[in-house]
Amino acid sequence: MYGSWLDLTPLWALFCGAVLTVAGSILVGLRIGSAMRHKGIKESVGTTVGAALGLLAFMLGFTFNMTADRFDVRKQLFINEISAISTSYLRAGFLPAPYDREIRQLLRDYVRERTVDYADQEAVQTAIKRSEAIHQRMWSLIEIMNHEQPLTMAAGLLVRSLNEVIDLHTQRVVVGLQFRIPLTIWIGLFAVTLLTMMLVGYQCAQQRQKQHAVNAVLAIIFAAVVTLIMDLDRGVSGSGRVNQQPWLDLQSQLETWPVTASPNLKRNG
Repeated sequence: MYGSWLDLTPLWALFCGAVLTVAGSILVGLRIGSAMRHKGIKESVGTTVGAALGLLAFMLGFTFNMTADRFDVRKQLFINEISAISTSYLRAGFLPAPYDREIRQLLRDYVRERTVDYADQEAVQTAIKRSEAIHQRMWSLIEIMNHEQPLTMAAGLLVRSLNEVIDLHTQRVVVGLQFRIPLTIWIGLFAVTLLTMMLVGYQCAQQRQKQHAVNAVLAIIFAAVVTLIMDLDRGVSGSGRVNQQPWLDLQSQLETWPVTASPNLKRNG
């Protein structure tokens, strides 16, 4: 997928490539405009350049909003999953031994497996597979317990929260790793950018304006915005990644909570 090589390419390389592309488009426009002027062909394209810049700004804003909205969704799913795991851990105490201990230990392992370096795509894929294996193991324990005796209402609450954990995991994988800006939008954005910058260069040549510094700044600005959008589109591996500190706090919290109720508490209950 196109997202794979974009994720593996360093941001500085993407930025430099974008600067060179935009600057090259301006130079092409300058060459064409100079050639047309020498042939005695003079055209006023100021209105066209303004309309093209406006369209380009609209497309950049639209694409940026797509990545920003996706960031908000990832953040909300992240918070919901932490809450669902905490709730499942507490509700696992309603189960009879040894299921309470096993479910809680699996939830601890689940959180530990998901604490990975998201810049390492291989580690992320491994964590996803292990997480799904833990899902299957926890659900198998619920099925075994249900075959031994019908689930109580309290156990049913655990089933509901475990369902939520599994569903949120799937949603986070889909939104964070699979939902990306479509390739057609990237192609359209780059096409509009190249043509617009060519028009800018063409107008400068027609008006005999030497604005090399201004054109350089313009190339850097547009390249910076495009690079920012690419970075945000990376999701879990970009700088727009959701802060993982709440997940680390959850891991520390689960390590301090008991795996099973003490014998005295069970006896008193």
